[in-house]
Amino acid sequence: MFSGKKIELYSWDYFKACSVGGILSCGLTHTVMTPLDVIKCNLQANPQEFKSLGQGFNLITSRAGYSALFVGWGPTLVGYSVQGMFKFGFYEYFKYKYSHQFSEETAHKYRDLIYLSASASAEFIADIGLSAFEATKVRIQTTLDPKTLRPTFAKGLMTGLPKIYSQEGMGGLFKGVSPLWMRQIPYTMMKFFWF
Repeated sequence: MFSGKKIELYSWDYFKACSVGGILSCGLTHTVMTPLDVIKCNLQANPQEFKSLGQGFNLITSRAGYSALFVGWGPTLVGYSVQGMFKFGFYEYFKYKYSHQFSEETAHKYRDLIYLSASASAEFIADIGLSAFEATKVRIQTTLDPKTLRPTFAKGLMTGLPKIYSQEGMGGLFKGVSPLWMRQIPYTMMKFFWF
């Protein structure tokens, strides 16, 4: 796939390359931003203790150390890699498939609507792929010991995801998918439209 040869547009190699690009762009960038996400989630879930971004940063580092800023990096990396793979790969796939439902002239004339539909469809699938990992990440990042601010729910993805499943079933892993759709589908539609 990365042999230096030209990839034919809309070939399976093209869709795979787009998927790999999605893994790298979404998985890595979200993982790098884990410290901000830890504080943001706690500002939302624990407002009595977390008052602002700066105060939250100081609170976590003073009680739990700098490593606590990376709590939940595992589900973040895996979840957003899956989301990126589906988002970028399926966007190109749906763009191709939807365009080929029409004549070339009609597809060109209505390409904006085709691209918006393709991005919405891709994000719908991508968020299903993300949901269980996002649920695990948020639970790990926000269920903290009040004194040490260390996670009490689970240490990471390998213990957190099975714990949610055992306590709440599949519904517990996917109960956040509707809010993800409401946030991510319009965002992705605009992102790909303007790209």
